[in-house]
Amino acid sequence: MGSFFSTLRAAAAVLLLATACGDDERPNVLLYVADTVRADELACYGNDAIQTPNFDRLADEGILFENAYAQSSWTRTSMASLLTATYPEVHGVEARMDPLSEQLRFLPEILSEAGYSTAAITSNPNIGSAFGFDRGFDDFFELYERRNPGRVRIGEFVTTADEISEVAIEWIDRASEPFFLLILSVDPHSPYEPPDGFDNFGGDYEGPATGASAFINRSDLTRAEQERIRSLYRGEITFNDHAFGMLVDDLKARGLYDRTAVIFASDHGEEFWEHGGRGHGKTLFEEVLRVPLILRLPGGFPAGKRVAAPVELVDVLPTILELCALPMPPQLQGTSLLASPDPDRPIRSRLVLDGAELEAVRLGDRKLIQSPGGTTLFFDLEKDPREQDALPAELGSHQRALQQSIDQSHRASGALRATLGGLEKPAPVQPAELSAEVTRQLERLGYLEAKKGDD
Repeated sequence: MGSFFSTLRAAAAVLLLATACGDDERPNVLLYVADTVRADELACYGNDAIQTPNFDRLADEGILFENAYAQSSWTRTSMASLLTATYPEVHGVEARMDPLSEQLRFLPEILSEAGYSTAAITSNPNIGSAFGFDRGFDDFFELYERRNPGRVRIGEFVTTADEISEVAIEWIDRASEPFFLLILSVDPHSPYEPPDGFDNFGGDYEGPATGASAFINRSDLTRAEQERIRSLYRGEITFNDHAFGMLVDDLKARGLYDRTAVIFASDHGEEFWEHGGRGHGKTLFEEVLRVPLILRLPGGFPAGKRVAAPVELVDVLPTILELCALPMPPQLQGTSLLASPDPDRPIRSRLVLDGAELEAVRLGDRKLIQSPGGTTLFFDLEKDPREQDALPAELGSHQRALQQSIDQSHRASGALRATLGGLEKPAPVQPAELSAEVTRQLERLGYLEAKKGDD
């Protein structure tokens, strides 16, 4: 494996020169994040119950990381880790109203300062200007805001993935190279409402189940209703795959595809009653942490490579900087995906939200989930990949190694915060500071409690 990654790094450097953008040898970068996509819900990750031909094609042309992990199980915390390459206890974006710290180096700022044209297209207000995520972008498209006067209804906030691709294509048409484009599509997120032509996975079900929040959050759902709800989620993923394909086809038509590094990922997964509930931002089990991560280098080399060693979303930023031949800032807690991954590396995730405080660490096939001062769950993922049967705590050495890994990570994060000048946690955004449009979209997605009487 080590020799492969040594060859990969050398080949990447040659390919970047061969696919240079005019006088600038650095590649364009497309970072496409599809909200709420589990790794095991893509065909290229082994799911035969769904069709995702465009994501699969990207995997055939690049490197698929079989065990990629998010740093949290909800959007803002996870995306802050992805775009700063720091763990949640360092960047501090954990609670509902936490903004991004201005003290941390932010990926679009780094690229903009290095001469990249930068843009973000987000349909989830958790990654919006209200929380500081517009820093470093030349253009920042927030597609959930209403543009016309009059009474606002919740249904007006849905921006579909194909509309996002259309905005992206329009921006690329006028962007100078090299460019960095971040996309966060929200389609797979609940409510699950695939467009016509993409609701193809429900079998012969003929019942009342819908993907609306009022239905999917009921506690009396039958097994058939649960399966129908999951089929609607799959329809959303397939539609997102279609929209992603629209964008890739446009890059090809423009002659940009082979001088663009394309990274596809998700910010977190989704639980479908594996541990008693549905959704995300509540637990740190595999279904909400294991996400797709696919990297296609300019020129399409290597093609069809699959990497089993675990990696994390904090690895995306250092990968992009290496591809763009830029220096690494001192804050990085991730490692470039072009380096040979360590199969024994601790994989860390954290959730501090709505009164819950959970930490998870994976070492090899062993995983620990703990609540400080509360319960501790210990799993052998090789024998129990669905985490249905926690092992007894008295197993000893394995659990101690996991706990020591958490403690070591806390110390390293504390030292990093000190190195960065103390890194004070920014004051939370006050609800009154959010526009009515942002508030309603956060309510619709379940991130804020809706006020009585609202649409």
